[in-house]
Amino acid sequence: MLILPHTTRTIPQGTLFSSFRISSALQGSEIPLDLRLEDLAQAMKSAQEFHNVSLQLIKKPSASGDSRHQAYLEFVMGNDNQQGRDIALTFEIPVRRIPTNARATIREPLDNRVPEAAILLPNLLSLRSDINLLKSQTRYITLSANMAGEFRWRVDTELVTMEKQYNQLENPSIADGPGILQEYPDRSRDMFASARIPMEDLVNFLNCYHLSPGNVVCAIHDERHITLHVAIHFESFLDHASNYRNEPTMMTYYIPAHID
Repeated sequence: MLILPHTTRTIPQGTLFSSFRISSALQGSEIPLDLRLEDLAQAMKSAQEFHNVSLQLIKKPSASGDSRHQAYLEFVMGNDNQQGRDIALTFEIPVRRIPTNARATIREPLDNRVPEAAILLPNLLSLRSDINLLKSQTRYITLSANMAGEFRWRVDTELVTMEKQYNQLENPSIADGPGILQEYPDRSRDMFASARIPMEDLVNFLNCYHLSPGNVVCAIHDERHITLHVAIHFESFLDHASNYRNEPTMMTYYIPAHID
């Protein structure tokens, strides 16, 4: 039985690093940082070309010339060439340390209400191929699902309406709460819940197929938003031995519905 989670999970250090050392005055030796995802994505893209990658937090004098210092995440990447010498590339990302008193204001945008429908998505690569053919035709797409294992997408343009339906999919259960059908006794099992969302948001989400996810659950809050829960086994990407064997890491995407 699949369980639809209410919260995301953290990624254990041992899942990503063969060795690590961190020291902080905060509980759990945490160092909360704020950074630009574009910078991180560029660094990680560069790191794919190297066998050895180390990461450290450093400080440098501020570019403004005053006494302040700027924090950076420094990626040091290296390969062994044919002569046995290491070829290194250094990549620095500017970061901002999040003050302790500001951490309480950072929360996941959770909706405690039970969705009207939750369903296991079909193969992401196949779904992505369909959506990529449509993304230039319209700005919005409607996703619908019911509790009878049916999921469909629909695109409306000035000239044509296109729709595709998937059947015999699995409906997951809700963790630590009433079942969806019990929560909404006035809704039948085959009644669809729908949300019209920006096409660009769905296209961006479907790029997560690169992470080879396991289960991907689509929870539809009728005409409000869609929550997508992606189960990722990071252990499958390791090129080194690790003693860490954890439950899948859950990545959660929130896509609000577009209302005319």
